[in-house]
Amino acid sequence: MPDNNFGYANARMRARRSRLYRPDDFMAMRGLQSLDELFHLMRRGLYGPDLDEALAVYSEAEAVGVAVQRYFARETRTVAGFFNDRFQPLIRLVVRRLTLDTIKVALRAQVLGTAGGQTLHLMMPTVDLSLAELRELIRADGPKAMIDLLATWRFPFAASLLVAWAEGGGTGAGEQILPHLEFALDAGHYADALPTAEDFKKVGKALVTTLRREIDVLNILTGMRLANEVASDDDLVLWMIPGGRLNPARLANTFHGHGPDVWRDVLKGTPYGPPMTKGFLAYDQTRRLSSVGREMERFLLDQAMQEYIRDSLGIGVAIGYLAMLRSEVINLRVIANGIALGAGRRLMEEALLLAEERS
Repeated sequence: MPDNNFGYANARMRARRSRLYRPDDFMAMRGLQSLDELFHLMRRGLYGPDLDEALAVYSEAEAVGVAVQRYFARETRTVAGFFNDRFQPLIRLVVRRLTLDTIKVALRAQVLGTAGGQTLHLMMPTVDLSLAELRELIRADGPKAMIDLLATWRFPFAASLLVAWAEGGGTGAGEQILPHLEFALDAGHYADALPTAEDFKKVGKALVTTLRREIDVLNILTGMRLANEVASDDDLVLWMIPGGRLNPARLANTFHGHGPDVWRDVLKGTPYGPPMTKGFLAYDQTRRLSSVGREMERFLLDQAMQEYIRDSLGIGVAIGYLAMLRSEVINLRVIANGIALGAGRRLMEEALLLAEERS
């Protein structure tokens, strides 16, 4: 049986989950006519104090992003604190995925020369990196200085980033350095996370399943993006991360030199077939692979929510709760930006990160 610590932690997260917005709430928010109406709703929920503090300093358009950032940072630390020392490695792996997303935002901003206040508001502090540390990353004098700063803080995978920086061509590579850096982060994370989660045996099973699923999705998206940009299957497989359920070599063969019709046909019998099919329906209209990526992200959210139910006595509750919290942060930003820019209901709905509601 799982340690009693999971009973305490999961009870606390289940109570907190009940306070999150539901998909129907976000669909209704598309009809709000002003930011004041959104502020009124947020003040009645979790974000009231943070929103009022943000409005005292920032513009209305920025305040929602700042408020959810502050709440998210505090909440990830609170959730990690529910677990005793024995299970800290597990919960930190769940949170680390969120941390890597934030570092990718910072790297992209540094490489593209867009680092600044707006970028900072898109970054999510977690138990790994505080808001003060994120400010330092954004203020660093370029991407190399940012990586050096991470190395100084002994952040995991900083050494891998330094190697990727050198092998990818450094400053001279321009935007082409980004895939090298992102791959280094992901490969380092999963190479460490999978054996750590497996060491916990049954208690870590839901996390192992989640990690393998994330690897498959990353490899599928990489395969689509690079299908016609590398010389051979062998070159493509070098960009894929081992450890997923799908064989990287077979994936490389599926994607290289082919197009959407082949990709859909080969993968239709896998768990990734339905979201790919739905994504490519949108792709047929937009001609952007990001349409497929968005559906795969919704698929991962849906699966995390299922882990919340399936692994009700283990780490699955944390996996699901933190995934739902992350989606809430994204959706509140989408709604706030949509209202501020006068975007229509359809455009906001396309950008929302929603999954089927589950009890």
